[in-house]
Amino acid sequence: MYVWPESRIRGLISVAGLRVAEAAFLRSQLFAETGSLMDLFNIKAFIFGVVLYVVYKKTGKHPIIYILASGVIGVILSL
Repeated sequence: MYVWPESRIRGLISVAGLRVAEAAFLRSQLFAETGSLMDLFNIKAFIFGVVLYVVYKKTGKHPIIYILASGVIGVILSL
């Protein structure tokens, strides 16, 4: 059965996005050590992601601006 290349590309991009979200928002090693549900989620990163999403949707500027700003803010806040 032939699968269109676009479907495979969408799948690869989706998996990559999920892996990035997992690395940014979840702290599975700390959760495995402590067993506390509050240690599973990186609350600061989650709040920062929500704020960044809202600002992006309100202003609609080029995404590279948000990527650069996120990098600078992440270094400052040690996320």
